[in-house]
Amino acid sequence: MTAKAKASFKEEEMAAEKAGMLHRVWTEARPLTNEVRSLQARIRGARNTVAEPAALQSLVDFVGAQRRATITEIVGAGHDPSLIAVGIRAAQLYVALDKKLEACSVVTTAPQSDARAFLLLAGVERGSWWKSLRDK
Repeated sequence: MTAKAKASFKEEEMAAEKAGMLHRVWTEARPLTNEVRSLQARIRGARNTVAEPAALQSLVDFVGAQRRATITEIVGAGHDPSLIAVGIRAAQLYVALDKKLEACSVVTTAPQSDARAFLLLAGVERGSWWKSLRDK
């Protein structure tokens, strides 16, 4: 890695850290997995998907009302599955970014940085995963 690349990497890392995000760079040592590559391609491709705003909002509202839904449940409720990637791209829907989209993939309207919170479908506030246990 060149000095210029290292400086750029450090700058990105500090900006991400300031925003409370984990900074990841794919390298030969940490290669991009096929699942992540596939998901990223779908999200990138969603920029070319023509989406009726009302249909996207209906999908987001459905997932929000459920707190979480699998792709099977989304399709079963009559929503167009191609809108999922559009919703992810628009930061209205969230999925696990290290897995490919499948029928059993969980979609939510709450961004999650804590695996326990995502699993338990808690909110994004600190400790909300624990509160979600008491609410169930």
